[in-house]
Amino acid sequence: MFNETFAIGDSVIHHIDPRFKVVAAVVFSSLVAVSYRFPTLLAALFAAISLTLAAHLNLKAVSRRLLVVVGFLVLLWILLPLTFEGDALTRIGPLTVSRPGVILAAQI
Repeated sequence: MFNETFAIGDSVIHHIDPRFKVVAAVVFSSLVAVSYRFPTLLAALFAAISLTLAAHLNLKAVSRRLLVVVGFLVLLWILLPLTFEGDALTRIGPLTVSRPGVILAAQI
């Protein structure tokens, strides 16, 4: 089968019924995906970090897995302010950095 290192552990999170964890992950992900208010997004980030710490996961291994996602996010953070239409925040040569693009990139 699969050798999933994060599935093995003795924390409170590991003892929760897997069906509940799947439902909770779907609900959490859905709520975060439709949120656009910064306090809600910061609370979701805090909750994700807290759950990671509560699960006693190897932070180095978690960071390694997130590198692929962070690479894609950096691409979005660079491109969104340059391609999103709206009020210009600043201009860098022929490129315009839009305020709505910066806000959207920050929300992501």
